[in-house]
Amino acid sequence: MQKWIRWGICLILIIGIVVFLIVDKEKVVLGKTSTVSFEDNFLLHIRTQETDDGVQVQNSIQYIGDPTVIVEHKNPLISVSYDGKHSFEGETVQRQMSNGSIYYQPKTDLDFPGDNEYIQIKVKCRVDGENIEFEYMEKIEFET
Repeated sequence: MQKWIRWGICLILIIGIVVFLIVDKEKVVLGKTSTVSFEDNFLLHIRTQETDDGVQVQNSIQYIGDPTVIVEHKNPLISVSYDGKHSFEGETVQRQMSNGSIYYQPKTDLDFPGDNEYIQIKVKCRVDGENIEFEYMEKIEFET
């Protein structure tokens, strides 16, 4: 009897894994992850993926320097657009970062790009009182 229970549990696990892989595969049609270095001590992580309504951009910055720093910024820290127009007018936020710290930002949902092949990303903040601005362009490529 125990042998049948083990086989039943194994079968349920296999079916669960297969279903998870099928559902997960359908969600990510466009899934590109990029990492870009800026200001010697920071990495910008970007992940773009297609959604039903357009493109979703997930992003974060990672600090790789030695001394602990204070990052101060208006919301958003990382702005994403097609046309290069960025607005940093939200509330001011401070975040202490040490070596290896990752500062995740809210996801950005954009409409389908139309004629634009690139998203434009801008990071704007102050690090220990020094102004930092970094701009980067990421090519959008849809799988066919």
